[in-house]
Amino acid sequence: MNQTGIHFQPGGARWVHERNGIVFRGMADGKAVDFLITSEALAQLSKGRAGHLGREDALRVFQTFEADIHRMAGREFSRRSGSTPMLFGWRDVRD
Repeated sequence: MNQTGIHFQPGGARWVHERNGIVFRGMADGKAVDFLITSEALAQLSKGRAGHLGREDALRVFQTFEADIHRMAGREFSRRSGSTPMLFGWRDVRD
C-alpha cells in the first residue's frame, strides 16, 4: 500500500466526541496503531481555514479525503520516533 510500514483499511473511521475528532487505525508490524485527526484539521483540509466541524461534516470530509489522510498519517508515522508528537493535528490516541 505505502512505503512507511503502516497499512490502512478504508472505512474504519469513527467519531470520538470526547476528542472532537475522528479515530482511524493502521497496522504496523502486526500491531494496531490508532490515530486521531481533529475536527480543526479536517476543517482546514476541506475549507482551507480555521474552524470546527461537527460529527456528520467531519465524517463526510474524512471519507472524501481518506486516501490523502492515510498517506499523510503514514508519512508522519514513518518520521515519528519515540515520543515525538504527531504533526498537523495528528495524535496517537494513546498519548
